[in-house]
Amino acid sequence: MTDRLTASFTFGVQAGGESADDVVCPHYMAFRKALEKRCNRQYGSAIAEFGPVLRIDGNISYWGKDGIDHVRVSKARRTATFDIFMSKSVWMQGDGLVIRKAIALSYQEGMRAVVDRCLKQKLDVDGKKLLEDVDAAVNEFMKS
Repeated sequence: MTDRLTASFTFGVQAGGESADDVVCPHYMAFRKALEKRCNRQYGSAIAEFGPVLRIDGNISYWGKDGIDHVRVSKARRTATFDIFMSKSVWMQGDGLVIRKAIALSYQEGMRAVVDRCLKQKLDVDGKKLLEDVDAAVNEFMKS
C-alpha cells in the first residue's frame, strides 16, 4: 500500500432490515458527508483507513445492544475500526435528533478508543488532530 496524502474514512452500515435502513439512512449518509468534508488529511503514518461499521437492529438481524464494541487496530494493514450498535429502541421512535446523537456520540467514543489503542501500541497517529477533525464533523452533522 502506498502512502496517501489523506487518510481514508469509510462508514459502513449493516442494517438488520429494510425498515431500519429506511429510517436511519438519511442520517448516516449526512454523517458520511460531514466526515468527507472535515476528516481529509493524514493523521500519522500508522493508519491509512478508519472504517467503523454501524450495525442497526432490525427484524432480520439484531445484536441487542447500543454503543461501541470490537475496537480493532491493525498495524500490518494500517486500519482501525469499531462497531457502533443501534437498537430498535433508538431508531423506531423516528426522532432524527435521537438517531443523530446516537451516531455522533458513539463515533466520538469509538475514535477516542482507537486513539487510545494507537497510543498504547506506540503507533504514529496524531490523535489530537484526528479527534479535533472528528469533533468538527460531528458538529457539522448535528447542525445539518
